[in-house]
Formats: sequence, structure tokens, C-alpha cells
Amino acid sequence: MRLFVMIIVPLLVVMAYPGCGDSDREDNNDGTDGGTDGDTDTDSDGDTDTDTDTDTDTDTNPDGCEGVDFLFMVDNSISMEDEQQNLIDSFPGLISAITETLALDNFHIMVVDSDSIYTSPSEWETHACTSAGCCATWCNTVPDYYDCTETGVAPYYSCAEWLLGDTTSPDCDSVLGAGHLGSNNATTCTIDGDNRYIIEGQSDLNDAFACIADVGTDGNGNERMMEAMVNAVGVFNEPDGCNEAFIRDEAVLVVTFITDEDEACTAVGEECSQGNAMTWKQALVDAKGGNEEAVVLLGIFGDIGQPGEICDPLDPYSGAGAEAAPLLNSLVDSFGDRGHFCSVCLDDYTDCFLEAVSIIEMACDDLVIE
Repeated sequence: MRLFVMIIVPLLVVMAYPGCGDSDREDNNDGTDGGTDGDTDTDSDGDTDTDTDTDTDTDTNPDGCEGVDFLFMVDNSISMEDEQQNLIDSFPGLISAITETLALDNFHIMVVDSDSIYTSPSEWETHACTSAGCCATWCNTVPDYYDCTETGVAPYYSCAEWLLGDTTSPDCDSVLGAGHLGSNNATTCTIDGDNRYIIEGQSDLNDAFACIADVGTDGNGNERMMEAMVNAVGVFNEPDGCNEAFIRDEAVLVVTFITDEDEACTAVGEECSQGNAMTWKQALVDAKGGNEEAVVLLGIFGDIGQPGEICDPLDPYSGAGAEAAPLLNSLVDSFGDRGHFCSVCLDDYTDCFLEAVSIIEMACDDLVIE
């Protein structure tokens, strides 16, 4: 916080010799008047008055961020193995550049994948109900790692929770949008503290990130990345939520999503993210108290149909290439100069992240904490 102090030196009238002028008054103003004036004046009747007024004007809207909250949304479908490794390999360069550019190392770092289970696509299923009791009935016929909702929309809770009658405290290992703490083989990552995200001071930072970013490739092929993002910064960021206190008022929120497909459903009845580019953007803005300037969005996805494209069309069998992603592109564009796009087909994401550093720096410099 910048505090300014104004020291006011009183006007001194010197009359030692006839014809001498008044002395100049010096106002040394480096900001806020914050102290006791202490002026002593003698009026015409010889009385002495001392001004002991104290004025304190404080800037309640200091500029500049005190940290960065990094949210990485990572597609965990079968075609994403190389892209995940690319992210892991590029991360050290990003953090190093941010630390040097912003002269801070106060980070929250969370990874969220594109579905809510740790099983193969053939075993993955969700069910939406709109009547009380239907989830428990449906869950009695399926394994407990399946998800169900009685509101017809996210969040979904595991069948184990419905059958136990506790859907107020979700199993954070099996809900869409919770921070990722291990591979799909349930490996537990070494994260300092009790959060589902990395905090400042994390030991072996690069190794810790490599662990949580290894989200695996056993996820459902119908990704719900944007829906997971909405949950991650919304309901799960609230008190007692899976990602409680991930987003901080004094930090810039930087969201990076990496996928080789768009978010649009391609068939009737297909699972895909609820909402659209406008509602997804609004969720991020709401997470920062309505301050769009406090959000930076980096999209790494297919560049099919864009100038200088390097991706081949996505091969559904080999997983090579990428889909065109007009919906994701419109989301990035909606953030203007705080949105940045790179092709998911790049061999190395390091330069992509370095290009985004200047955007993060701008957002950090412009952040006003109210």
C-alpha cells in the first residue's frame, strides 16, 4: 500500500528590515497528509494558538497484485498424453519467467481435469434426475464410482454419497472441478499443506506440478472441461468446498486450458459442458468479484481453420491432430487483450507461456484491491 505524507511548513513573515518581502512558503507534498500539524500562531491580541489537527487520508485502492492464482484445465482423454507431457516440460520456464518479471513467488497452482472419475471411458457414466430419491434408486443398480445429480445440472455426486445419504460434503476425488491430487491410478502427490492445490513455499515445486498435472488419459472422450472450470472457481472455491480459498482477492487469476477438442456436443444426448462461452466467461469474472481485468485466459487448443495452422484434423483412432475449436476461440477472444491463444499441436509450449507473461504482468500491475 502506498502512503503519502504532506508536510506543511507555515508561512513565516519576516519584517526585520523595511522593504523586505515575505518569505516563500514551501509545500513538500509526497501524498497523503498524515500527522499533527503542530502550527503555532500569535494573533493581534497576543494570544498564542496551536493547531493540533490530525489529518489522515489513506489510499484504500492500492495498485498491483500480491500473487498469482494459476488454474490449469487439462483434457484427460485418450488422445492427450503428449500434450500433458508438453505442459509438464514447459512449466518450469513459465514459473521462472513470472518470478523474475513480477518479482514475486506467491502462487496458488491448481490442476483440474475434464471429468470426475478415475476409470476408463467404458466404465464412465453420469445420470441426471429431477426428482427426489431417483439418484439413490439409480445408484443401487450401478457401481459406486458413477455420478448422479437430482437437479439435472452440476455438481454431480458419486453413488457412494447418494447411498450414504451425504451429498453436502462431496468426495473431492470424484467430482467434476475439484483440484487434482494424483494420477488416474490414484497416486498421491506430495503437496505441502491440506489444500488440493500448490501454495507458496511448496517444496520441489516443479516435481509437485509434474505430479498433479499427470491427469492421465483414461477420462471420458466427451470432455466437460468448461463445466469443470465453472465448478472449480465457483461452488468448490467457497468455504468447505474442495478448492476452498484457491482464489484470493489480492491475486490475478490466470486460467490455462489445454485440449485437442472443442466443447460443443456433436450428437443428441452426448455429455458436454453446460453453458456457453458467455456463461463460462461470466463465471470467471464473478470469481473475481466482477473485475474482468483481474482475469487472464490462455487457451491451448486446435488451430484448424486459423491462419498459419499446424494441426492436422483429429484422428479419432490414433488421437493425432486436433479439432477446430470455434467455441473455445470465441471464449478467448472475449477477454480482449487479456486473452491469448496457442496451438495445442506445438512441439513445445514454453514460448507460448513466455508470450503470456507480459499479459499477466499487465493484469498484475493494473489490479486494484478494494
